[in-house]
Amino acid sequence: MTIYAAPGAEGAKSGLNVIQALGFSVPVIASSGDRQSGPEIEAVRHRQTGLLFDTGDSRGMEAAIRQAYSMVSTERRAMGEKGRSLVKEHYTAEKQAGAMAEAMLRVLGLRVKVGGGNQLRRAVFWVTRKYEVRGR
Repeated sequence: MTIYAAPGAEGAKSGLNVIQALGFSVPVIASSGDRQSGPEIEAVRHRQTGLLFDTGDSRGMEAAIRQAYSMVSTERRAMGEKGRSLVKEHYTAEKQAGAMAEAMLRVLGLRVKVGGGNQLRRAVFWVTRKYEVRGR
């Protein structure tokens, strides 16, 4: 059995590690409300993709670990699969690149929905041509 624990220790940033664990169908135990973790921590949904405990609550973390180990394997496996599906739906490189491109286009005053792949390439090409953006 594999479970990833992101304790949310002072100064520890665990956002990308959480997404990587979920992407490999590994349930995550994480502290809720840890500002150091970044927005990716939102992918940990209590009893769906992992277990949450209050930030700074070591007993809560212990309880979450015990709870994870007491689950039947099918329950943990289902939790891991939900995490993997969530990552595929929201956290792929293409989704993140599309979100970044949309944010840049909004800064330029444009309202364009950008998907992944060819749409993203066309949007970047269009912006670089229109605004004469050149590489160094």
